Amino acid sequence: MTASGTAVFMAYLRLLRPHQWVKNGFIFLPLVFSQNLGSSELWYKSVFAFLAFSFISSGIYIINDLRDREEDRFHPEKSLRPLASGKVRPAPAAAQAFIVLLAGLLLAGVLPALVYLPLLAYLALQVLYTFLFKRLVILDALAIAVGFVLRVVAGALAITVPMSSWLLLCTFFLALFLAFCKRRNELGLIDSGAHRRVLEEYSEKFLDQLITTSAAITILCYALYASSPVTAEKFHTPWLVLTVPFVAYGVYRYQFLVLVRNRGGNPVGILFGDRPFALNFALWMAAAFAIVYWEVL
Repeated sequence: MTASGTAVFMAYLRLLRPHQWVKNGFIFLPLVFSQNLGSSELWYKSVFAFLAFSFISSGIYIINDLRDREEDRFHPEKSLRPLASGKVRPAPAAAQAFIVLLAGLLLAGVLPALVYLPLLAYLALQVLYTFLFKRLVILDALAIAVGFVLRVVAGALAITVPMSSWLLLCTFFLALFLAFCKRRNELGLIDSGAHRRVLEEYSEKFLDQLITTSAAITILCYALYASSPVTAEKFHTPWLVLTVPFVAYGVYRYQFLVLVRNRGGNPVGILFGDRPFALNFALWMAAAFAIVYWEVL
């Protein structure tokens, strides 16, 4: 492949934003907390659900970039995206969006039919977000949070396990916290209103209050889940509560990075770019796995 061909291929690959697929990792939460990590069949189903959501989300990203390519030119990072920079034309991008959306729907065909409910709901929600909700104050963040909840619901339906209301609440408020943090970061950008009109409705003080509130509720929901007698009975141990400090530190560390270091525009970047946060996340995973699977192992 020639250098120009490689550049074109990379531009179309960047349209898919595969690095954002890590967000679909929420699909695996029901698998992890149902103590079924050792089941190859359920892994197979969870992976297909992950791929289906990943292709659907990539198709939505392309539609979003098509819709916002003019506004993105005012953003220091988004202006480098293939459509905003002019490296990819709108017509081929639209065709690519159709193909990956179709691929996502076909991949879901190997899963229980009920998975189509959260998948199609997610698709509809993201289309509404792209053309409406992202311009409505507070509703923009709520739409993002509901999208993460739908991922967890799809993960549970894919492997046919009961959904924990606490898990759904933790997911919702954590996603809400991250969405408000992202808005807070964007508010500090030059010409932020030109980049995202809804930012004209927010203020730093208001977002700081929303971030603090959602952070506290996230920690509280996880603490109540970890200390619940139902959770202790399910995992045959009361010690999941020991993982609460990791969750508290992770949330407060992220809040520190947003409010003090003016970061938070890219949660994936913080996960892999901030060592204290990444180390804490790894320790939480290790501790939670050891406690949840102690009896199974």
